[in-house]
Amino acid sequence: RTLQALIDWSYDLLTARERILFQRLSVFSSGWTLEAAEFVTGVEPIESYEVLDLLEELVNKSLVVTVDRDLSMRYQFLETIRQYARVKLEESDEAENIRDRHLHYFVEQNVEGMRALGALTGMGWLDRLAPESDNFRAARARALDRDLPAAFRLVAGVTTRWSQIMPAAEILRFIYSVLAKAESDPEFSGTGSLPQNRRLVAGALATGGTASLGLGIAEQSLEYALRSAAIAREEGDLETLVWAGSIAALANAQLGNLESAQVWAEESKSLAGQIDNRWVAAMTLVSWGGVLTAPMSSDREKAWSRWEEGMSMFRQGNELWGLGMGNQVAAFSLMIEGRPGEAKVFAEQSLAYYTEDRRSAFRQYTPKHPGRNSPPAGRS
Repeated sequence: RTLQALIDWSYDLLTARERILFQRLSVFSSGWTLEAAEFVTGVEPIESYEVLDLLEELVNKSLVVTVDRDLSMRYQFLETIRQYARVKLEESDEAENIRDRHLHYFVEQNVEGMRALGALTGMGWLDRLAPESDNFRAARARALDRDLPAAFRLVAGVTTRWSQIMPAAEILRFIYSVLAKAESDPEFSGTGSLPQNRRLVAGALATGGTASLGLGIAEQSLEYALRSAAIAREEGDLETLVWAGSIAALANAQLGNLESAQVWAEESKSLAGQIDNRWVAAMTLVSWGGVLTAPMSSDREKAWSRWEEGMSMFRQGNELWGLGMGNQVAAFSLMIEGRPGEAKVFAEQSLAYYTEDRRSAFRQYTPKHPGRNSPPAGRS
């Protein structure tokens, strides 16, 4: 009761516009940036340029706290105060609109992030979105409940890079929910579905195949990849087709279907040069090299040269996750060839990229493909 009275007293001291901002900010989970606050809360009667001054007043009155993250500033509520502000938002007539603006903002953040990743400029984006996992969870829940196209846009195009922000299993559960809901929606299933919606479904299936592969569910990964590729081929969605083909190649390789893996890898490689997405192209080169290194390969050196080309693209873009994945593929391929000692070196290098040691690993390592008589490429 004492805490309630204290917050009531602080709230009563706010101006009308400060109260509006205070309650609108409760839509965020685990904090927000100024940019996010300006977009989500900067709507009549508050202009976006006014948000900073009003936010500073809330900080000065100890209702909002600031958190320094490297060179950026984040804001957040203490949870008790956020719950109080959420009640005030629910009592207003604008709760639904503010939630929709929150959803729209994080959909656009996901689209922007995927665009940056495709250009191999995604490291800064990943650091920027890493604190936003709870906001993305809230946006996903909202989208699944109210806006299925937005739910697809939150998942289509997402790669296993998201496993650095939230667990892959959680992403896969969300994909299950989105695809299940789409099956009962005539705009997304059946012959009457719109082309743009079919593209979203293909992208979600490719994401599901990616997440499944990362979790070791190779059979499901292959099923999703094949379904994605079929839709993408019908709709002329080349980027999704290349990505789905890469996943189909890797899943087939893990299942021991090396001839099918080779067919999918070669098609993906031939199409990769026709798309603007450098991340997908590099990943295709890396997987194309890796799955062709089995003893059955007729041109092993060419396969590893492609792998090295993809790794060079990842390195030029400071794409640490891609380098980790490339080393993982190399380790898997070397195990198929019966070279466990060299595979172990690549696996350890991959682990370094995937963990907190990845930045130091990047500084130490120059990719080099392991020729049959060459030493393994590990730490220098």
